[in-house]
Amino acid sequence: MSTINERFFKYKKNRKVIQFKKITKIPQISKTRVAIIIPYRNREEHLYKFIEHFNNLDDSVLKGSILDIYIIEQNNEDKFNRGLLLNIGYLLSSEKVKYDRYIFHDVDLFPDQSIFELYFASPKKQIHYIIPKVEHKYNFEMYLGGVIGLSGQCFEKINGFPNNFFGWGGEDDALYNRIAANNISVYRPSIGGYELAFHEKPEKNSMNSIKQENVLNDLLNWKKNGVSQLKGFEFINVVDDSAALDPFPKSTNPNIKYFFYKINYLGKSADVDYRIVEEINRLNVPSKVDKLLKIKRSRCSKGTRKSRITRNCTAKRK
Repeated sequence: MSTINERFFKYKKNRKVIQFKKITKIPQISKTRVAIIIPYRNREEHLYKFIEHFNNLDDSVLKGSILDIYIIEQNNEDKFNRGLLLNIGYLLSSEKVKYDRYIFHDVDLFPDQSIFELYFASPKKQIHYIIPKVEHKYNFEMYLGGVIGLSGQCFEKINGFPNNFFGWGGEDDALYNRIAANNISVYRPSIGGYELAFHEKPEKNSMNSIKQENVLNDLLNWKKNGVSQLKGFEFINVVDDSAALDPFPKSTNPNIKYFFYKINYLGKSADVDYRIVEEINRLNVPSKVDKLLKIKRSRCSKGTRKSRITRNCTAKRK
């Protein structure tokens, strides 16, 4: 039987690739509703510079467009889970406004003016805004992280990001594979770029220790592990904390608004529904269970069953 390393090497050699299309000039900017979603923890200096940088961009190009920026902070001591935070950010933002484009954006990347303008152009195109360059750490063609803009329809078709990648690494590989599996066209600009904030490399204990296993499993299970599995559930703490932005620069453009959410999700497991079941069993206090659920369902969907304790739908255990 082959090892994880051998299987991963074979996958990398034979994986389905995305044929990127080039954007050679900034298309005409249209009136576009854009949500930027930022996964965040312990990067105060970068967030300060991010807001300051956006204040200094030429905002006249907005021309009636809307730019809402959602900072989604992981408020617990678990390893950072970028994919889960981005999924939650998508759900929180899409409940407020039906945006034309959702941009999943690292906090340490600051766009130049041409890239900023591209945020509001061609809203029906899926755009990876990072240009892989030899002199950057993003220097390989299959890189799909950093900053990517997708329509809501596309994001839901690929089921967003996986929820169970704890630690740095792997969620961008999963996103790449999900987009490739659905034969979705992705564009990249050939002009413009980003300033990358300096920071130390992540410590070894903060990395995803089972990245290869996660990525291989996601090739088969991506339809069962993503943004659609989060719908209808409220985590233990989802706090709208606008006061957290007080120490940072104020937006100088009325068309750019910032939202700040603190997320403390349930304990680690391979599936969100299992995490909820595990938490119910740990607490063993049925009267508190309603706090974990956003809605009660009268009927259960395929693959779920009624809990004897809560009478709510939970995933069937295999």
